[in-house]
Amino acid sequence: MNGWDSLSEAVKILGPSGLTAFVALRLARLAQSHEQNKERRRRRQDALETVVELFEQGHVDMTDISIAYQIKCDIEDLPKEKQTDACERAKEHLKKGTANLGSIRRSLGIMRARLLMLKAADAVEALEGYRVICDRFVRSSVKTDAETRKKMEDMWEELQPARQALVQAIAEAYDEPSQ
Repeated sequence: MNGWDSLSEAVKILGPSGLTAFVALRLARLAQSHEQNKERRRRRQDALETVVELFEQGHVDMTDISIAYQIKCDIEDLPKEKQTDACERAKEHLKKGTANLGSIRRSLGIMRARLLMLKAADAVEALEGYRVICDRFVRSSVKTDAETRKKMEDMWEELQPARQALVQAIAEAYDEPSQ
């Protein structure tokens, strides 16, 4: 048996097992990559779910501010002698509305940071639209004249489609593959 015959025999013996090892290695890498992608997507979806929870709490806080504003307006419409008693009875709700201002700003800031981190550009844009309306709403809530009341009603009506747009953008980001 010469050198070529020995080499030929070695290839016949080692070739199939080497090929099997190569295929097994490639399959293991593919499976690992698939598992990493699944885990990345799960983490992205968890982060987006947290954003939705923050948003819903922020929207509830905005609703409380709107209710507190309406109560404040209603109290101002009462005769002077009844305003003090009405303020006393509504004090807790008015205080809750005022306390929510900081909570909303903090929630919107956290949401923006997470959406930026997740590269959800459409959701960031929708959040910005919602935030702008919230800011206008809150700034206007210090006045209770008839013109401002009408503006507040209009802003509340604007807030609903902005809320819907943000929820839709987050839903679309939820379905996107992670980057």
